[in-house]
Amino acid sequence: MNGKPSDHPLQELRSLAERELRERLRASADLDGLEQSAVQRLVHELRVHQIELEMQNEELRRAQLDLQASRAEYFDLYDLAPVGYLTLDEHGLIKKANLTAARLLGVERARLIGIPLTAFISRDDQDGYYLKRKDLAKSGGHVALEVRLKGQDGAHIWARLEMAMGHDSRQDAPCCRVVIVDVTERRQAEESLAGAVLDLQEADRRKDYFLGVLSHEIRNPLASIMLCLSLLDRGEPGGGQATRALEIMRRQAGQLARIVNDLLDVADHPGHGRAS
Repeated sequence: MNGKPSDHPLQELRSLAERELRERLRASADLDGLEQSAVQRLVHELRVHQIELEMQNEELRRAQLDLQASRAEYFDLYDLAPVGYLTLDEHGLIKKANLTAARLLGVERARLIGIPLTAFISRDDQDGYYLKRKDLAKSGGHVALEVRLKGQDGAHIWARLEMAMGHDSRQDAPCCRVVIVDVTERRQAEESLAGAVLDLQEADRRKDYFLGVLSHEIRNPLASIMLCLSLLDRGEPGGGQATRALEIMRRQAGQLARIVNDLLDVADHPGHGRAS
């Protein structure tokens, strides 16, 4: 063996067996006098050790395959998850992050380690995050909040943070597990819906105003026409009073005609209605 360790466990085991055999032979001081049963026993032990070693190698191979499968499953479940995963220490510094979290924060995963999560939270949302972390440290349960996260490019996304207390067995210290869910599309939809509601409310206000103005503009000509009809009933036909009443009725009827034309124009072109 030239003083070097064997490259294969079987060779090392064989060398040990041969050395043991030589030592026993030297102890007997008579090679020819060595009992055949002793030789057979050594050969048997060597074969048993060989089989045991083969079984151990098979177990190691299976364990290695199981470990590889576990690593692949861990990669699928953790790194390729559709949500971000972070582990924070008791001071709020990032200790661990999956690929999705790095993508949401816009920073390479290796560069996230040791950075406080607050570095990515919008200034307007940091007080809410601090209070939630404080509540979590007291209760030790689970909290959630929605914040705006900013990446290196300055763009913001809306994210829901699900936080729960945990324990770091390696450092024997408390930690915080954080799940990051991108809710930007939902928040944008909510903002669009809120804007649509405001537009409807404004349209309803304009409608009420328009109807109020319209009723006022219609009421005045109608009141004049009704008054003139009353004068015609009491006045002399063809007299001066009747003539003035007819002129007023003619003028107010023209006013009503213009109002009706305006209404028809609004109905045909709703985007060109009167502004408030």
